[in-house]
Amino acid sequence: MGLQVNDLIVEQTLSASTLTATTLYVGNNSIGGTVSNFNSLSATTLSGGTIYSGGTDLYSIFLTTADGNDITRVQPGSNITTGGTGNNPTINLNASPSVNNLTFSGTAIGGTVQAGAGTFTSLSAGTLSGGTILSAGTNLYSIFSTTDNNDITRVQPGSNITTGGTGNNPTVSVVASPSFNSITSSGASSFTTLSATTFISGSTDLYSIFATIPDQNDVTRVQPGSNITTGGTGNNPTVSVVASPSFNALTLSGLTSSSGGATFANLSGTNIFSGSTNLQTYFNTINAQLLTEANLSGATFTGQVNAPSLSATTLSGGTILSGSTNLYQIFAKTGSTLIHKSGTISGSTFAGNPKISTVTFATAFANTNYAITITSNTNRTWTWESKAAGSFVINANSNTAFATGNVDWTATEYGEK
Repeated sequence: MGLQVNDLIVEQTLSASTLTATTLYVGNNSIGGTVSNFNSLSATTLSGGTIYSGGTDLYSIFLTTADGNDITRVQPGSNITTGGTGNNPTINLNASPSVNNLTFSGTAIGGTVQAGAGTFTSLSAGTLSGGTILSAGTNLYSIFSTTDNNDITRVQPGSNITTGGTGNNPTVSVVASPSFNSITSSGASSFTTLSATTFISGSTDLYSIFATIPDQNDVTRVQPGSNITTGGTGNNPTVSVVASPSFNALTLSGLTSSSGGATFANLSGTNIFSGSTNLQTYFNTINAQLLTEANLSGATFTGQVNAPSLSATTLSGGTILSGSTNLYQIFAKTGSTLIHKSGTISGSTFAGNPKISTVTFATAFANTNYAITITSNTNRTWTWESKAAGSFVINANSNTAFATGNVDWTATEYGEK
């Protein structure tokens, strides 16, 4: 039977299959009498002189406070050491444990780990050795290179690259003539030949500062002067002496010859030849004749005649000097007009840049005291330059040729007649 009460006072003996009570008093709050034969007993507070479970006195298995028997009841096992007291035990893992298998869910950091087998989510080690090392299910032995007869070059060539050597000692080289889309050099570079569509220096396209052949700005920058003609281009100019130059004075250090003839106002030299003959021979002969002949009626001289004194009914010559003075300048001219010369030249005779042409008189003026007038059916700004007694230069002041045009000129001696 079962019995449930709040408070139960047992004076002598209580026997029940199940007894549930808030407080059980045996012997009117004094430990006395006997309570026994409960299949199950539940109580908030249970006290008694002797309490049995089966035939065991529970006193022998309940720990008492500081009874002198306080011992460490947790015992060490494999790889475990224990210490402390029964109430405050300590449990330690051996410093060098030995396990059959080890599984980590985090990160293990240490010196040397020795195990028959291990599974790691992540493993980092200075030195890793083992009979078989697996990554997932792959034996790393099969992907680590070994030194064997299969040593081949695994570094393969790509664009502008050649390879050689061995798998353990490969060589990688740039081809002798590489081709790049763009190249940047931080230092100095030297090239025998360099070609490209665009060259940049800093941010400047070098095309804008290099002259091209030809371009719209290709002009003759070397300009003609006295007795000089120019041609060609600005990058390849030609400079020439005019065919009939006029010099105020000419000094030559070597032997000079002329196949077309030459005209000199005054000519002096140590030796003057006509062909292979030294003219000093003729001069000496003429001088000797002049010294011995008092009358040279009708005599004609082709060269210059020097005489200490000269008397003649009629005297004519290209230039008659008294001392160093040209008598032409002090003798009055016969007639009522000044000396006047005129002519025309074809535009095809103009050359150089700007176009110029030289006018040469059949008979020279005595000096450069004459005026020049230039007209043409071709529109140009006509000027003259390099005026001499026997010639002057007409300048078109333009680089444009005019082969079909003509240029007329007049030269008139200064004065009033």
